[in-house]
Amino acid sequence: MRERGFSLLEVLIAMALIFFLLTGTAELLIHSIRAKRRADKNMKLTALLVSKLESLKTLPFESADLQAGSHSAEIGDELQNASGQEEWQIEDLSLNMKKIDLQVSIGQARERPIRGVLLLSKFLGF
Repeated sequence: MRERGFSLLEVLIAMALIFFLLTGTAELLIHSIRAKRRADKNMKLTALLVSKLESLKTLPFESADLQAGSHSAEIGDELQNASGQEEWQIEDLSLNMKKIDLQVSIGQARERPIRGVLLLSKFLGF
């Protein structure tokens, strides 16, 4: 008569397969959480960059705030306890054209800033 059930070897192989699958799933989960944090940070940096460029774009072309040179400002977010830095250089390309090169970074290490360039035309109004 044959005995019913699983042998010890079959149980060990099944447990090894389950462990292997769970380990792979955990690694994928950790990787996706890191990717989401990077994406959230990049989205926040992009929003700060666009906001600053839009505020600079609304200024009159002859404004003192749009004079050639280097400028910087501290930024902070009270809700998330995040601080950062905005740095921008304004260059007069001609009498009717200015170039604004803006860089935004957040966090203590200020790694991986995001950068954007805006060209302002006196005749076009932007």
